[in-house]
Amino acid sequence: MKKLRGLWEILLVILAASVLIRSYAQKHKDPDQDQEEEEEQEEQIRAPSRVSVINGQTVLTLDAATQKRLGLVISPLTTVKTRRQESVAATVLSAQGLVALRNAYVTAEAQVETARAQLEVSSQEYARLKTLYAENQNASKKALQAAEGTLHANRASFDAAQKQLEMARSAVQQSWGGAVADWVANNSSRLASVLSQQAMLVQLTLPPGTPLEDPKEISLSTPNGNSVDASYVSPFPQVDPRIQGVSLLYLAHAYPLLQPGMNLVAHLPVGHRLRGLVIPEVAIVWWQGQAWAYEQTAPTHFTRRPVPTDQPLGDGYFAIHGFTPGGRVVVQGAQALLSEEFRALIQPED
Repeated sequence: MKKLRGLWEILLVILAASVLIRSYAQKHKDPDQDQEEEEEQEEQIRAPSRVSVINGQTVLTLDAATQKRLGLVISPLTTVKTRRQESVAATVLSAQGLVALRNAYVTAEAQVETARAQLEVSSQEYARLKTLYAENQNASKKALQAAEGTLHANRASFDAAQKQLEMARSAVQQSWGGAVADWVANNSSRLASVLSQQAMLVQLTLPPGTPLEDPKEISLSTPNGNSVDASYVSPFPQVDPRIQGVSLLYLAHAYPLLQPGMNLVAHLPVGHRLRGLVIPEVAIVWWQGQAWAYEQTAPTHFTRRPVPTDQPLGDGYFAIHGFTPGGRVVVQGAQALLSEEFRALIQPED
């Protein structure tokens, strides 16, 4: 019995000592550490409330002080009317074949001029001899007949030269289209710019089944990321064997960026004009392969919305749905918002 009483006394002494030690530690605890722990606990309680899901979209709630700390800059969205952009394959063409066709046309044109001059001389000679022969036979019948034969021969040569010129023009038209054939026939300044490589001809091929349209202006994306403008020339009579679609011919003036045989991506407007919003590229953040932007839906609310990237427009992307007309998006600090959102989501698990 005395032995059991002694054990209880020892246990009571140990318990009292532990209480005293704990009380001493609480009294001498570092105030800064205590404050940090309290702030961390408050933050963990408060952070999850910053993120909510409303109608399937993530909403981040931040007070004015937090917005200032994150350096947020917010800008209104621009409303525009534009046509849907279609991306199709394009190829820069070599003008070497056009040079040969143009030389053939110039040669045929010179032959026509030569035949025309000969026909004019022989026509005048025949008319002179015919007049002389009618006036008391001052010219012999034999000379008149010879002049008539020369006239017929020169007329035939002229007709043949004209047909050769028409064939030369047809060869250009069959290879390059009617517009380029007109350039060759009229010695156009556009032709001169192509032959001097100050401009490049580009073949654009529409996928099979695409409605045939001929937008006057398109943009071309080069492999190195540059963009150049091109203007419509005409339908193109050749087919790209890789796609087997209808081809259009365009003229691009930014020739230093283009080389014959280069494969490009052409962006052309199709369909009716649509009304939508321009989402600035600086507002875009990427997550899981999707582009997102934060729209300010209330003074302290920011909704993360998906951004379609299939219709680039200037320094941004064209969106028909998903954003509020007249709305405002974060153009500086969007990445910080994304980090803040996910930090808030993972904190409860720490």
